[in-house]
Amino acid sequence: MVRRFFKRWRGRSATPPTTQQTSPPAPEPAPAPPPASAPGPQPTATVSPDDLANAAIERLAEDEALRGDLTDDGYMPLQSWAVARLQRIAHEATHHPDPQAAMDGYTGQIRAFVKDVVQAAENGDLGDLPDHVQPHVVLKKDAPAIVDALHHLTLTKDADANAQAIAAALTGNAK
Repeated sequence: MVRRFFKRWRGRSATPPTTQQTSPPAPEPAPAPPPASAPGPQPTATVSPDDLANAAIERLAEDEALRGDLTDDGYMPLQSWAVARLQRIAHEATHHPDPQAAMDGYTGQIRAFVKDVVQAAENGDLGDLPDHVQPHVVLKKDAPAIVDALHHLTLTKDADANAQAIAAALTGNAK
């Protein structure tokens, strides 16, 4: 069947010989200039920090599984912290050679950290959460104070209260 298809296709593409004289073929046009995507350094398109941040924030906000069993009372402070962090990171990402790839990587780190925070809040135990406090998750200069604040938290069986306490430690408002 395939053979018949190709025979018919070849038969249609072949031109039958003619007895009429044809004019000589037209000269070929000059080659086109190389495309703009030629190898070598190319200027990168300017990417708005707001565009980078908004896309990341939208993905984070739409991920209902990320909140675990936390109610709005427990999750919203974490989400607010994450949104503020993504907005700040977006400004850094615009200076990267591939801003979108950088932002995607940073967003993945923030998302993983929020997931770890939710798990710690639900478990009532920080576990190794302080070890996950690193640059791009928090500002490098703030990391030692945040780790210290986390170590001083006393978590309970109330997941929402735990999440609020961890969010307060992340924002520098720990009690």
